Amino acid sequence: ASSPITWRGSKIGVLICEDLWDEGYNKKVSQELVEKGASVIVNISASPFCIDRHKERIEAVKLKVDKFKIPFLYCNVVGAQDELVFDGQSFAVNSSGEVIAMAKPFESDLLVVDFEQSSSCLIQEQSKNRQIYHALTLGLKDYFNKTGYSTSIIGLSGGIDSALTCAIAVNALGHKNVIGVSMPSQFSSKHSISDAELLAKNLNIDFEVISIKELNEQFLNVLSPVFNGTESGIAEENLQARIRGNLLMAIANKKNALL
Repeated sequence: ASSPITWRGSKIGVLICEDLWDEGYNKKVSQELVEKGASVIVNISASPFCIDRHKERIEAVKLKVDKFKIPFLYCNVVGAQDELVFDGQSFAVNSSGEVIAMAKPFESDLLVVDFEQSSSCLIQEQSKNRQIYHALTLGLKDYFNKTGYSTSIIGLSGGIDSALTCAIAVNALGHKNVIGVSMPSQFSSKHSISDAELLAKNLNIDFEVISIKELNEQFLNVLSPVFNGTESGIAEENLQARIRGNLLMAIANKKNALL
């Protein structure tokens, strides 16, 4: 059976993550803790990020507070582990059901709460795009830190995809740890190269230009016994992508970086 922890004369009920959502379970952990004298409940959680997930957590806690009339602390981990990102955003709800404190999203924070004196706080809402951007930043930052890498190699095409990827990398790792590489071919426009260069300048990252025109021609010459007499198409397009991938991977290996 669940029992509160006694600390400095107070009985603290401890829930672990999913215990908060016990409506469909036979065992009602919150109710058992309250029946045994818990005067405050603390939920220690590892709840993964999802857009606006913090609203669902607050609503679930408020339902418990409304039922049991005792304060509630929701403490969520912050950081990333492989494909999961944990957004933090821990919060406190008083016995009246008011959110009186909320930690920062996507970063570690320390909150000191007085349930008797604190009043309701304003919850800073973030747009969906901002939430996703911060989640991607945190996920990338922790992946690099936990795998022991610091430098990122990014192929810059001049397009929006690589530009956004590069911005996230700079935000996560710092501009000194990001290297952008432009790899123009005979099909690349001057505009795409200049856009990539401007992006690198704006983000203040190292920038290299490596032409793949001659490499592409050499590959096509080697493949001519098979390719001659056929219409140019996806095979030739994929060849360029694979040449670029090889070059980027070689640079990443040489610099002990991640692509």
